[in-house]
Amino acid sequence: LWRTACDGLSVLQYLRSKPKGGKPRIFVVRGGNQRITEELLRVLEGKIDWVADAASEVRRTPSGFEVATAGGRVIPASACIVTTAGGISSSFIRHIEPELAKTLAEVQFAGLTAVHLSVSREETLIRDAFGVLCPGGMPENFLGVMFNSLIFPHMAPPDQHLLTVIVGGAQAKGELPDVGRLQTAIPSLLSEMFGVKGAKWLGSFSWRGAIPQLVVGHHRLVEALDAAEARHPGLAFVGVDRGGVGVSDRIRVAREGLERIKRA
Repeated sequence: LWRTACDGLSVLQYLRSKPKGGKPRIFVVRGGNQRITEELLRVLEGKIDWVADAASEVRRTPSGFEVATAGGRVIPASACIVTTAGGISSSFIRHIEPELAKTLAEVQFAGLTAVHLSVSREETLIRDAFGVLCPGGMPENFLGVMFNSLIFPHMAPPDQHLLTVIVGGAQAKGELPDVGRLQTAIPSLLSEMFGVKGAKWLGSFSWRGAIPQLVVGHHRLVEALDAAEARHPGLAFVGVDRGGVGVSDRIRVAREGLERIKRA
């Protein structure tokens, strides 16, 4: 859907047009991924109806579905794509699929906190690396660090590097960190672990339900989602509880969901 300004190709068409093989490359959307959604909004403006209200429930009708909203609106639909996951999806389908709703409500999520810091470009980072992943049991539940501006120099001023540290995960047992403590602890850990000194705190953001924990037996949930779709042709679940939290996984799962609706 989204087309680049330079060659008229969609993002997926552009990726498919690149030569296969060779060294893997990483790319970024200048201005952030939100530029994609902003362009989608521009392209679709006037062509579809936008509902500025939260969905509250999905209902079956003789002709398909109804989506009830928190504001009291009822929207008829021939098909319904559920892009949420876990407990949120559970609340939507509690009446049409009560047993599946109970299963979805039990999906556990791990929290993450992203901490952004700057360091002088005179500091030596690990060459030919975009970051470091750490094993469990690190201080402050330190999961890893990304050297953003080492790959994409435009992401920071000429004299500074931009680093992103990720803390939390399942080992944090649902607890989000004390940000005040992190402001002291994270620069100290960067110095101790990687010899990166003088890191300056830029800010942080925490997600309590960031990553679903797809435990042993997760295939049973996927089978239950498939069975619900079979019982309700035109319904598709494409949330992260189907598996895959990366951008490429999200695109794949969404495309597969659309294909299932077409075949219904």
